[in-house]
Amino acid sequence: MEYLAKCAIFDVLVINLEGSDERLESVRHMLDREQIAWRRMPAVDGRHGMQEGDYDYDESAAIIRHDRPLNIGEIGCYLSHIKALRMFLAGEAACAVV
Repeated sequence: MEYLAKCAIFDVLVINLEGSDERLESVRHMLDREQIAWRRMPAVDGRHGMQEGDYDYDESAAIIRHDRPLNIGEIGCYLSHIKALRMFLAGEAACAVV
């Protein structure tokens, strides 16, 4: 948190899978209680509509790094974080919390 204090402007992005309403409400309650401004970023749902080749994924590299290929949910999580990073880079904030 000390590092965040040095950032004059920072963005708080909450990755939230569509339909995970209870989780979003829990995060909303915690952040609102602390008066932290935030915005929801819809997660990439790896279970729906993703086909191999629709995403940048190197199965060989995953096996080297994790001893197994990633499942479609893990790829969706990865893509959600890439999406959040791109949102941050497209904005004005000096720092981001995801």
